[in-house]
Amino acid sequence: MRKLILLGLAVVLLIMPALAADFEHREFGVRASGMGGTSVAFVDDINSLDQNIAGLAAVDKREAFVTYRDTFGLFGLNNFALSQPLLGGGLGISMAQLANSEEFNYKVTTWQAAYARELRGLRGGVALNYNSLDSQAGQGNLTSVNFGLQGNLGKLAWGVAINNLVTLSGSEAARQSAPIEMKAGIALANDQSIYALELVNGKEVRIGLERQIIKGIALRVGLNDGTPTLGLGLKKGELWAIDYSFELGALGSTHALGLKRCL
Repeated sequence: MRKLILLGLAVVLLIMPALAADFEHREFGVRASGMGGTSVAFVDDINSLDQNIAGLAAVDKREAFVTYRDTFGLFGLNNFALSQPLLGGGLGISMAQLANSEEFNYKVTTWQAAYARELRGLRGGVALNYNSLDSQAGQGNLTSVNFGLQGNLGKLAWGVAINNLVTLSGSEAARQSAPIEMKAGIALANDQSIYALELVNGKEVRIGLERQIIKGIALRVGLNDGTPTLGLGLKKGELWAIDYSFELGALGSTHALGLKRCL
């Protein structure tokens, strides 16, 4: 089965036009992965860089984040990010790279710079991304803009994120491979638990739950458009956090590991 998948992917990469890179929005947050991909309504730290830029407005200390995701044993997604408070808001930068260099040459790299601020109880943020492709089919690049909002309705938190809202490239194929992604979600949180519901592009439903079983240890479960997910979080005060997630998909399993450290 693995060989068939590899063969199919290799054929697709070889026959597609030279600049038809896959520049869709990719998520690297491991905590959210364990909760079915949910977090657009409640994320409020460095993870906001890929979940909802608006959450950067709540950043109150300098943080670093490193993650690795293994998708089906075929693709690796590496990420490194930094965030810190700035001018009453939060600034973040990140680099993510999706690659498979063993079976075939395919690599997409994304650089991102983002800023968010809170005004009258409403958080808003914007990010500028530069994406580049290096593959057997050719090379390409694309610049894109992401946007996010967060707020509260009583005890209920809500969030909206629009990724690839604006795309700029000299290649029509590259622009077509960067579809707009719209996420909207709500979340209810207390000292021990977070319950989250999210809708992606008006059709993909995500459900997530996080429960702190003892101080510093949290368990997570979720459904990402019907696909079950599990997660574990270990935390040492505000100094560091380690997150792990597992997703069982139709083509195979996806594992992700992340380390967050306060600087």
